[in-house]
Parts: sequence; structure tokens; C-alpha cells
Amino acid sequence: MNIAGGLRQMENMRRTTKSFMTDDNGKVLNVGEARDILYLELQKGHRVVPVGECDNFCYEKGCLGHED
Repeated sequence: MNIAGGLRQMENMRRTTKSFMTDDNGKVLNVGEARDILYLELQKGHRVVPVGECDNFCYEKGCLGHED
């Protein structure tokens, strides 16, 4: 997921509204929690984050593809 795009999607949502993101345990995050996580990823220099399992992921370009 493109981080900037995710943050734009959440712009008009109230901080207490449930977001489209979950934590590692499957709990749905509220918008405030999700924004905080995305801003932390930006601070790390990441432009995108994985939305599922990927063993060939680049935080600059996303999934770099798989043989299968």
C-alpha cells in the first residue's frame, strides 16, 4: 500500500472511526492508530508497506515479484 495514499484516504475520517488496517493480531485499528503507524513508516524512509505476506518486498517499490 502506498503510505501517502493511505493517509489521504483517512484525511476526512474521524480519529475514532475504524480504519482499513489491522495489527499483527488481527485487531482493526482506529484511524488515529493507523495514521500513527503510517507516519512511523514514513519516518523510516518507507514509501509503501506490504498488505500481506511477501518474501520479496521493497519498502521503496513494493513487491518485486515472485517466480510462482
